[in-house]
Amino acid sequence: MKAKLIVVLSTLLFVSVAFADNHGVTWNELSASQREVLSHFSDTWDSFPAGRQTRLAAGAARWSTMTPEQREQARGRFGEWRELSDEQRELIRGRAEVFGRLSPEEKRRIRENYHRYRQMDKQRRQKLKERYRHMTPEERQRQRDHLRDRPPQKPRNRR
Repeated sequence: MKAKLIVVLSTLLFVSVAFADNHGVTWNELSASQREVLSHFSDTWDSFPAGRQTRLAAGAARWSTMTPEQREQARGRFGEWRELSDEQRELIRGRAEVFGRLSPEEKRRIRENYHRYRQMDKQRRQKLKERYRHMTPEERQRQRDHLRDRPPQKPRNRR
């Protein structure tokens, strides 16, 4: 039962879900697979706010479509989330909220920059971190503006 709760919560943490309407989701509106994932909530489902019902339902639907590998990754991320302090979680939630309000173009740009960063070797990433740490706030803002205004790059073929 604890494992199912962890699974549901981890899915909710990492799945983007639209805000609920005022009606929520009734237990009978859930699919069989959603009810299975959420079975430990069956007795208390009707007491949940509409937004929580909608998020749980969406998370359970997403969980049902995941491969075993994706489920294992979600469990790992949830474990990492549980290790964070309340302050760290709040910071992440705030950043996610800001990201959610960005235009699709801004989101795409940020994802591309992150992907490029992750493709760098560890030594190069460390140099960039050090350089960023030593920048003034104004220099950091100029760097962000530069990255924002730069045209999209085509992916390189690595051989």
